[in-house]
Amino acid sequence: MIKKYLAFARTSIKELNEYKAEFLASAFFVYPITIIVSIIVWRLVYSNLGVDSLGGFTLNEIIFYSILVAFIEKLIRIKVSRTSKDIQSGILSRDLCRPYSHNIKRFIQDITKKGTNTLFALIPLIIAIIILKLQIPKDPINIILTILALINAIILVFAIVQIMAYITFWFKANFGFGIMMSIIMDFMSGRTLPISIFPSWFQTISNFLPFQSLKYIPVSILLNKFTHIQALEYLLIGIAWTILFIFIAKFMWKKGLKEYEAQGG
Repeated sequence: MIKKYLAFARTSIKELNEYKAEFLASAFFVYPITIIVSIIVWRLVYSNLGVDSLGGFTLNEIIFYSILVAFIEKLIRIKVSRTSKDIQSGILSRDLCRPYSHNIKRFIQDITKKGTNTLFALIPLIIAIIILKLQIPKDPINIILTILALINAIILVFAIVQIMAYITFWFKANFGFGIMMSIIMDFMSGRTLPISIFPSWFQTISNFLPFQSLKYIPVSILLNKFTHIQALEYLLIGIAWTILFIFIAKFMWKKGLKEYEAQGG
């Protein structure tokens, strides 16, 4: 069984190789451009506002935040799951007859592609840190908590996008819904701006939603924006959200399969 899943990982790497130009452009062109734009924009913002910090972030910290968020975006990218297409095309029927889990297969394929993209993006990230002389966080506890938060975010985002994909069991044309939810989740995750910059009412809403656990919380923990106790609390809340969404995903999967089989899938 393990060999089968490793084969899926190798297949994903081969697929990346087929789109080598696009893959390399993302790591060595799009990401560096994102870094440059972030530097220019934030320097202009801080200069025009005449402030030393925004939302508890100094200029260098918010530049580092933007660079790190763009980096982990490659690992925790919110997009419509391939499972939705599998349901529509009938590929799911084939997978259901095979001796492996369709969802584990998609998770391995997803994490393999994202992980490979992330590894290549390390090069421009390191160059940016050296050129900008950004201070690398050294708190070992926060580094451990950040790693745990990232692992949780990877599982959480997969559970969420799978839930969006499972809607296809009942509504075939849900692509627009998936795109809309992806945009909302991206914004609420802190991808555009740190959550702490927004008004207090927005921060309160974010605290009752799982999306800040995807990007804002992991990066803020790494940048020492929380005490160790606060960071641990945010991590545990994020894990609770992940467990909840896994249960919802499993429930929808079972109900969806019944609908799928009833329709002759």
